[in-house]
Amino acid sequence: MPSSGNLKKRKSLTSKKPRRRKASKRKSRKPLIIGLALIAVMVVGFVLLYGGQLPINPTSPNIVEVVVTIPSGAGDNPKLGFEPAVITIVIGVNNTVVWKNEDSDWHTAHSNIPEFYSGIIQAGASFTHTFERPGIYPYHCDPHPWMTGLITVEAPSSSTGGFTFSAWKFIPFSSPVMFPTSKVYFSQRYQFIATQVA
Repeated sequence: MPSSGNLKKRKSLTSKKPRRRKASKRKSRKPLIIGLALIAVMVVGFVLLYGGQLPINPTSPNIVEVVVTIPSGAGDNPKLGFEPAVITIVIGVNNTVVWKNEDSDWHTAHSNIPEFYSGIIQAGASFTHTFERPGIYPYHCDPHPWMTGLITVEAPSSSTGGFTFSAWKFIPFSSPVMFPTSKVYFSQRYQFIATQVA
């Protein structure tokens, strides 16, 4: 028959084991909680830092395409170019632009600032681009330097993010230039510098 001292030792050993397990479970949850908290902080930081620069998704199911035509003879005649050359579009309303080449020569639609590049648009072909960020986008045709265009993309009236047309300031080259932000675009073709004004 076991002595009472041995029973006490067995009880104390068995009673300590579950306590150790509970303590180890608590310790293993601590890194998980810290990890989740760090992820939450990173997500909030990303939204606060880049929230105004993220693309705005169109919400309207009836989005209209705007057609820019490259007329017949545009590759040979410097008086011809993109038609219309200057357009204004609104995200979620008509922010998809289609360039249609009606000329017998090949052309390109190439943004002067990083936004779009059509590659070669063969005769009779087209190129489509959907704008998701408000801003001003000058563009040109690579083989035909007289062919230039300008697209102004405006934010929808219900949107709070992104850039708006009124948020840009145009500075002639002859002016002394100080930029309040890092968003600066230089346009050799249109002879201006555009900077986003906070």
